[in-house]
Amino acid sequence: MGGMDKGDPSTIFTKLPVAQPERPEDLNSLSRYPSYSGLSPTQRFVYLNWLQDISRPIDIGYVFIYYYGLEKHLIYGKYAEAFEETNLLRKHHSNFSFQYHSAAALLYSSFLRKEFDAVDRITGLTSNLLLEDLQLVIAHARGQDLGVEAVIALAKKVGANRRYIEAEPALFESNLEETLRNIYGDSFLPLGSKYDASSFGKKGGVGLANYSLEPSVRMPSIPDVLGNVVFQSSVKAVLHEAHLRTKEKVLAARKLAKTQTKKK
Repeated sequence: MGGMDKGDPSTIFTKLPVAQPERPEDLNSLSRYPSYSGLSPTQRFVYLNWLQDISRPIDIGYVFIYYYGLEKHLIYGKYAEAFEETNLLRKHHSNFSFQYHSAAALLYSSFLRKEFDAVDRITGLTSNLLLEDLQLVIAHARGQDLGVEAVIALAKKVGANRRYIEAEPALFESNLEETLRNIYGDSFLPLGSKYDASSFGKKGGVGLANYSLEPSVRMPSIPDVLGNVVFQSSVKAVLHEAHLRTKEKVLAARKLAKTQTKKK
């Protein structure tokens, strides 16, 4: 299969020795960039035994060895099967690095294969400054506009004032929704309904984890949605207006509280 070769760190070489350890719990943790061929005979035993039930807790290095192969399938091979298997791993292994890389691969491969609805099935997908670039790309490809939560998630990326986002989250959300309705007639910021794909430049995408991939595959370019000046300005504008509205209401509430205190 294209892209699968003997240099892949997940390849299981059947001629390499395997030995059952006397005390598996005493085995050393794996290196940062593990591979099956780089395991000791006893570590190979632990790994092969774990493959019978990948939901069991184990050193995250073993999880990555298995995941490296799945990542290649997401790009080159059995996408649907690899997607579900990666999702299963995400349910049972909460390591931050694994969660990040696997989410990036699921997002990118879904975009690459135009399997946009699959994104809704990604387990535990959370906001992340880098993953948001991919999420924006997919939202645009699906023809979606951005709701209040999505716009707020972009505040840091566009350099918006986050004071009231953090101090008065519920009030800020309410004011942002009101701002969107006043400007666009709905509680969504136009994205998929307004911009053509040709209006976006390109930027370096999120790196995939499998270090045996070709650089162009491991670090793919993706559309630079936030690089569109008009779109970025729109995000900044609605966040700024919501900030001003929230500030005005907070100050008014404080003034009222002081007045009531003086009367008492």
